[in-house]
Amino acid sequence: MSHEWVAIWVQAAATLVALGGSGAALVIAAMDRRNAQRIAAEDRRQVRLSRERELLLRASELLRRRGDIDIERAKDRGAELGSILSALGPDRMPSAWAKHVKLSDAEALAIARDEDKEWWIRAEAEAHLALGEVGRELQREAPDPTAA
Repeated sequence: MSHEWVAIWVQAAATLVALGGSGAALVIAAMDRRNAQRIAAEDRRQVRLSRERELLLRASELLRRRGDIDIERAKDRGAELGSILSALGPDRMPSAWAKHVKLSDAEALAIARDEDKEWWIRAEAEAHLALGEVGRELQREAPDPTAA
């Protein structure tokens, strides 16, 4: 074999090694990306659960302080509890939702569209609907952390 053939074989071998290395790098990068996505999804889930825990703690405080003789303070607490329940949705506290919120999305939409209602009542219904939609959108967009 001449020196030219040896050089060609060396170049071919180097090319194959480079292609193999590139392929391995691509596979490793894809695996790393999937792992990073899984970690990010779990981080988002932890943030959501932490926020829900904060809201549930505040709701618990408000419920334990019910029966205030100051009517304005009682109204403020009730309004805050209603907002918290709207943010949490009916699944986390179903009995409190049924007693305090009492609105389905259809009922809230009807109130929001009712021109005979005062603006602030319609705005409250719109806020209730928006909170529910944001919660559903977050659930739809959250990737399954168990998916590989």
